[in-house]
Amino acid sequence: MVSIVPDFRLPVLLQVSCLNSLTKTFSPTELNITNNAVSPDCGPTVPALLVNGRFNGPTLEANVGEIIEVTVHNKLFSEGTSIHWHGLHLRDAPYYDGAGKITQDLIPPGKSFTYRIPTGEQSGTYFYHAHHALQSQQIHGALIIRDPKTDSQLPHYDEERILEFSDHWHKDSTTQLVGLVANPTFTWIGDAQSLLINGKGPFNGTCATGNSQNWTTIEVEQGKTYRLRLIGSSTLGYFNFEIPNHNLTIVEADGIPVKPYTVSRLEINSGQRYSVLLKADQPPSVYWASLRILWRPAGPTGFALLKYKNAPNDVVTSAQPSFVSPPSKPAESIEWILPKLEPLKGHGKTVPKKADREIVLESTQFTNYTYEGSDTRYVRWIVNNVSFTFPPRPTYFHALEGSLDKLPVTSKPYHIKHNEVVDFIFQAVTSAGGVCEAHPWHIHGNYFYEIESGPGKYDPKLTTPASNATHFENPLPRDSITVFPYQV
Repeated sequence: MVSIVPDFRLPVLLQVSCLNSLTKTFSPTELNITNNAVSPDCGPTVPALLVNGRFNGPTLEANVGEIIEVTVHNKLFSEGTSIHWHGLHLRDAPYYDGAGKITQDLIPPGKSFTYRIPTGEQSGTYFYHAHHALQSQQIHGALIIRDPKTDSQLPHYDEERILEFSDHWHKDSTTQLVGLVANPTFTWIGDAQSLLINGKGPFNGTCATGNSQNWTTIEVEQGKTYRLRLIGSSTLGYFNFEIPNHNLTIVEADGIPVKPYTVSRLEINSGQRYSVLLKADQPPSVYWASLRILWRPAGPTGFALLKYKNAPNDVVTSAQPSFVSPPSKPAESIEWILPKLEPLKGHGKTVPKKADREIVLESTQFTNYTYEGSDTRYVRWIVNNVSFTFPPRPTYFHALEGSLDKLPVTSKPYHIKHNEVVDFIFQAVTSAGGVCEAHPWHIHGNYFYEIESGPGKYDPKLTTPASNATHFENPLPRDSITVFPYQV
């Protein structure tokens, strides 16, 4: 079990102003959401959702301070959709956040919606993804906001590459969703069949050697330093990423520049982003970068090819992951190196010593959940004994009308005052299967600070950290964190 106490300030929900008409607008972009069948891992062909005809959506780029204008055309046959701009605060435009049925109605099939996204002072590595049902399994793409001033504070690098990590199932997402919400035959989707890097990866080594379309290839030149922007676009997987014989120096986390910290491997959960510097300082050859699942039953391994220019042709054509011993699976460790990451000067804030109040969110899986007015029992994930249901109309609309208090208990939000400091305690509880699992938590519209974690039941009466707790001395602002599976 774990207690994590993030500390953040939330803007007033109703504090909406017009976007500054003098702010430069990034060149308008169109995203077309369509249905098709794909086989990104050389496995079975399955129905999927594509963005502009691609399994990974196109990368969007803008400069700090610009407004990103994106028109989404929903060309699906029967599903609504919405797009969330993961990590962006949208200070003056919460109605463009893209959380389906929360900040907006879904975009109906055959219709379009234009988002105007203010970047404000944010820069760094972000991504966009669908925010309805399980569509985020396939609808996602990188979003990079550039700021020369911030980038100049990082160690020198010559070029950059973007790597999106995702999980892939051989069952379509609609069928998976039906199994998750069905009663009484609840069907868990299980671990993915393949792990993909930029939408590509092998399924049980089925991809043929030498066909570059089957692998994501990262081309590097000996002697140069590369910024790898790593994006956790997974639905379920908490990943470990490593490249044999190469270290990775972390310089950014969730859009925040950090003091350089060198690791041999990287842990990245759903929604998290890191920039790492990789020095191409090894003999020219090919190296199979690997992607593995942490904190869950053993799953598949994903691969990408790190290929040096001028590598001997016989090495390039003969290499394939089934013949290369992958790096040893790392020991799973609570918090990994996260307490040691610190923001660069000027990119963090002093965390208040005391919060105005605490909110405990206790989550678990429950096998006998009943909704009000029904005797039917469901398998559901619950937070504070409640399984969330969407309100009749988007929550934001109810906020504008002042009718939040009229929502059913399964839809009601927590009220936060402007400039209030709140400690949130994420308390994990053993699930219905008797397992304490890792969980990612993401916040829209702000950062929080992870200040403490530890095993056992959180005790609000403690005035100092428990002796077995991990305390974060210089917390890093983040928008996506992990509640780790302490077993006690």
